[in-house]
Amino acid sequence: MLALLAIVSRSESSNDSAHRTGPKISSLAIRISPLTLENIVGSARWHGYPEILIEIMEKYPKYFDYSVIIETIECAIHSHNRDGDYKDYRRIISRQLKELDDKGLMKKAINDAEFNPIYTMATGFIWHENYGYRASIADPECYIDLGELFWSYGLVDVNSRPPNCTDTPLTAAIRRGNHPGISVFIEWLLQRGANSEIKCRNGRKPIEIAEEMNN
Repeated sequence: MLALLAIVSRSESSNDSAHRTGPKISSLAIRISPLTLENIVGSARWHGYPEILIEIMEKYPKYFDYSVIIETIECAIHSHNRDGDYKDYRRIISRQLKELDDKGLMKKAINDAEFNPIYTMATGFIWHENYGYRASIADPECYIDLGELFWSYGLVDVNSRPPNCTDTPLTAAIRRGNHPGISVFIEWLLQRGANSEIKCRNGRKPIEIAEEMNN
């Protein structure tokens, strides 16, 4: 936490490896009910099977509307090394971003106050050693890699608080100071314009939260 404190203080003062394929959808059923399709998609994005998810997208493109795409991105961030490794989940996220772009939905995503993948990373980019997941732990640099992927699509809001949320991405990240790689992500947020003067909803600045976490 001393490192986190130093990072925030410094800012204030300066004012895909081989993928597991899993079973092919064509081998599961010719006709899939909506509930079954929903369950398969949910399992594929949660457990990290990009090949299954991509095949479903190709066979059932109408199922992947805006809400399903957004939910898939958020799910993959939260569960990024549950069974698949980081590259599996990154491939899932990358494919969903392309789908948003191809369908002309990226502007909607950028303007969606409830969708901020940078904030989701700050609050929920998890690590299996804390949760008993089986895949190998992602490197801290994966924070940067994924952040830059979202940045490349214009999903770059590093300062706003989602509705009904207390923290900005920066204050949320500081609160998770015991997680591997979080200091790397905090550095990235600051480099990308995170404002260390913006307070969370309870009135505390990032430096104050970092000091509290250090005690």
